[in-house]
Amino acid sequence: MNTEQNDLLFDPNEVNEALKSANHMDDLFKEGGALQLILKKTMESMLQEEMSDHLGYEPRDLKSKSTSNSTNGTYKKKVKTSAGQVELDIPRDREGTYEPKAIPKYQNTCSDLESKVISMYAKGMTTRDIESHLKEVYPIVFFDAIHCKVRKDGKVTSKAAYVCLGINEDGIKEVLGIYIGENESSTYWLSVLTDLQNRGIEDILITSVDGLKGFPEAIKTIFPKTEIQVCIVHQIRNSLKYIGSKHHKEFLKDLKLVYKAMTEEAALTALENLRSKWEEKYPVVINSWVNNWDKLSAYFKYSEPIRRIIYTTNIIEGLHPQMRKVTKNRSMFPSDDALFKILYLVTQDISKKWQTPKWRWGEIISQLSIHFEGRIKIDLI
Repeated sequence: MNTEQNDLLFDPNEVNEALKSANHMDDLFKEGGALQLILKKTMESMLQEEMSDHLGYEPRDLKSKSTSNSTNGTYKKKVKTSAGQVELDIPRDREGTYEPKAIPKYQNTCSDLESKVISMYAKGMTTRDIESHLKEVYPIVFFDAIHCKVRKDGKVTSKAAYVCLGINEDGIKEVLGIYIGENESSTYWLSVLTDLQNRGIEDILITSVDGLKGFPEAIKTIFPKTEIQVCIVHQIRNSLKYIGSKHHKEFLKDLKLVYKAMTEEAALTALENLRSKWEEKYPVVINSWVNNWDKLSAYFKYSEPIRRIIYTTNIIEGLHPQMRKVTKNRSMFPSDDALFKILYLVTQDISKKWQTPKWRWGEIISQLSIHFEGRIKIDLI
C-alpha cells in the first residue's frame, strides 16, 4: 500500500480529510464520505481505462493514435452504492461506439463492481497492480488476525480479519492484504497465502506468526523456503496460562534466560535447566517449548537488529489497536463487506506514516542478502 500518490485512483489527502471529519464510523459511509470518494474516483478511472482500450491509445498519447475516433467529454450518471448515491462522470467518444462495461449503460447499481474495488484496495493493490502485479520478494512478513462481530443470516457471528503486513526491500511497512473469514484457522490462512502468491508475491524470506496450530505448515506449503519464527511473546503468554500464579515470577526469571540468551547454544543450556526444574510440575508448558523449539528459535541465527524485529509479532499487533479504535464504537457490522471497508480505510490512513524505516535497515538488508544469498539483491547504484 506504500505507493506514490500518482499511482492511486484517489487523492489520499482528500480521503484523509474525510476521515478526520468523521465523528462516527457511519460518517465514513455518508454522502461525501471517504468511501464515496474512493468509489467515485476508482470507478471513473476504470471507465477512462476502458475508453483508452476502446480507442487504442491513451488520451494524451496522440503519437499512438491510429483512428479518427477520439474522446468527447463526459456525461453524468448516478449509481447506487453502499455509501449512497454516487454521481459519476462517464466518458464518451465522438463516434458514439463506446459502451461502458464496468457500469453498463442501463444499469444504475454496481454492487458487484463495488465489492471488487474495495476487495482489491483492501488487499493493498493500486490500479497498476490490479492489471499486472509485479513479482516481488518480501524480506519479512507478519501474519495475525483480529476478531469482530458481523451479522450473517440474521445472526451475529464472530469473524476474523486476517491481516498481512510486510516489510519491503526498502524497509517500509506495507499492508499486503486484509481478508474476512471465519474464526482464525490454519486452513483459512492457507487460502490467504495462496492468494498472496497468485497476486505476485514470489518469495518471503522470514515470517513472524502466532502459535496457531498448523500455521507454519500452511506457510511451508506455499512458500517452502521461508524461515518461520513463532512469536516468543505469544508463547510466553500461553505458557503463563498453565503456570500457577505463585510461580509466575520465578518461572519467568528462569524462562528469560532462555529467550534472552545471546546464542542458541546458551539458550539450549538454559532450556535444559528450565526443563530439569519445572518439567515435573508443568510438563505441558515445558514440552511446548521443547517440541516447538525449531520454530521458536529461528531468531538466534541473526544479529540483534533483525532479532528485535522478528522475535515477536508486535509490529503487526501495533496496527490492531488503531483498527479497534474505529470498530469498537459499533457492536457489530451488517456484513463482511462493511467490516472490510472500514478496515481498509483505516490502514490507508495509517500507512501514510510509514515512509521511513525506524530500524537500522541498511545493516539489516545487507545481512539478509548474505543469509539468503541469491534470493534478494541490493542495488548500490
